[in-house]
Amino acid sequence: GLALPPAHAGANPDRWFAAAYAAMSIAHRLGGNRHDGVLSREHGDIPAERVLLIRELVKDAARGEHIVNEFQPMLPLQAGDVGAYALATKLRDYRAPLSGIGRHEYLAAAREAGSLAMIERAGLFSAFEAIQAEREQGRRTLLLAPVDLGSLEHSQLAWLAAERRRRGDAADCLVLEVAASDLLAKPHLVPVMQQLRDLGLRLAIGDDSGGLSRVERLLPMPADLLRLPQAAIDGVPPHAFAALVKEWRASGRGLIVDSVRNLDTVQDLWSLGVDYLLGDALAASGPRLDYDFGQVSLASGPH
Repeated sequence: GLALPPAHAGANPDRWFAAAYAAMSIAHRLGGNRHDGVLSREHGDIPAERVLLIRELVKDAARGEHIVNEFQPMLPLQAGDVGAYALATKLRDYRAPLSGIGRHEYLAAAREAGSLAMIERAGLFSAFEAIQAEREQGRRTLLLAPVDLGSLEHSQLAWLAAERRRRGDAADCLVLEVAASDLLAKPHLVPVMQQLRDLGLRLAIGDDSGGLSRVERLLPMPADLLRLPQAAIDGVPPHAFAALVKEWRASGRGLIVDSVRNLDTVQDLWSLGVDYLLGDALAASGPRLDYDFGQVSLASGPH
């Protein structure tokens, strides 16, 4: 078990010792005379011991283990009383059972381990079941679920097609979200997006770049919704933001703003024509679609 020394002077030595002990523990458990991945500094701010833990969990996830699905309410501003949620598929971390390991942490490791397709299928099945249950209660609920275009091989597309047929009208409430960075960096993935569209599935694009420079390049993409972090809007004059998204909105497509930090900005976002808000400060994720949207007065305009 190896742990790299700190990358910069003044780093906390306790972090180095923690990484070393974690590496030793995992090496002892896996057995000797082998290596199991090489730690480098490419993981950014994720501690080395957490990287090792994630690598173990994504291997288990390939067998359907340690996968937890939660639903975070998306609060409607312009969309009336239609309930909406974003699917959050996590890996169970017994040391931090309430938070778990989020998609942004496990995505690269799951791709490398070949387990991302299983993780996403578990999440999508949970989403289909939740939407079906809502329909049976007489509620029409929108559900946003992320998918990795690069992991959508033939068997995954065939499964999605079969579920789309089996679920009937209920599948109209599922919106698959793809990453803007993948679409723009790998143009060969755009036809995969069109394949999803041809299956009758609704699509969204999530742009986590933190800016608005990509909006124009995303206009030709076959998507119904665009998700932007609030940081992309902060500091942009309202007229400039309206001009950037004018063509997107004119085509009848919606906007989601996530990572909303507090309620103080809701009025401004409503006036900008944003359709849905998402953020832990507004509503936390949970295991069921049981948020009371009737208590939300955000959609009724300014007060």
